[in-house]
Amino acid sequence: PQWPDVIFVQEVHQHTRSGGKIDPAKTAAKLAKIAALLDDNGSSYYEFHAAAAADGEDHAYVKGTGVFVRRAGPLADGRFCQPTWDVDGHVCCWQHAAGLLVGCYLPTPTQKTRDAGKYQGQSQARVREDYDRHLKAMLLEHERRGELLAVLGDCNVTLALGSLDTTREFSGGEYSAGRRRFLSLIDDCKLRDEWRARNPDARRFTSFQQRGGDGGPRQARVDLALVPQRLASAVRRVEILDADGTFTSGYEKALRSDHVPILLEMSV
Repeated sequence: PQWPDVIFVQEVHQHTRSGGKIDPAKTAAKLAKIAALLDDNGSSYYEFHAAAAADGEDHAYVKGTGVFVRRAGPLADGRFCQPTWDVDGHVCCWQHAAGLLVGCYLPTPTQKTRDAGKYQGQSQARVREDYDRHLKAMLLEHERRGELLAVLGDCNVTLALGSLDTTREFSGGEYSAGRRRFLSLIDDCKLRDEWRARNPDARRFTSFQQRGGDGGPRQARVDLALVPQRLASAVRRVEILDADGTFTSGYEKALRSDHVPILLEMSV
């Protein structure tokens, strides 16, 4: 088994009571079970931190990001932080003397509207535009200071046109604009899509959505490991962890999750 030093997770839905209020006891019990699964023979207990709604309302629209940090690992003495502009818990960071790691679950740029939270009534595309702008400014600031280590997570946009990154092309003006904007973010922040850089012609996917009304399943590579170009030589490996079909069946159908894990190993 592999015991990562940091594990970023997305769509962290906390247990709630009626009315949408978070139930701390149930949430803590669930986290305890997860932590036990991440325990390497008693020596690698993970501590969990989660992003929250900026306004402090525990029933607000929080899709959720979080991070497990291995207490026995070299990054354990860092600190958790959430950007002040992240009102819905889409972004969380682990700040360490070695640099900044960013975990994200970015909104998909579609016409679907938010039903709660600060962005209630606004389209996902509009929300994504704000997040891309703020995220880009934050990454630029840290990269200019040489502090950025990596950006990981579900970026909810494909980077390559055609079939290399997806079985069915995502279309629509909002999505195309979101793709162009995110490619600009990667370019301006001098980042590399590390898996694609090492596998220029490979066709692998990380997201396995089952769609009933639009022609069947749709697979895409939207979960990314973005690394500053200056640190490319520090990357030991980057992998999409589904070679044995644990999370999918024949790379077609989701089994344990609609996304598969990605692994980034760096020397820092």
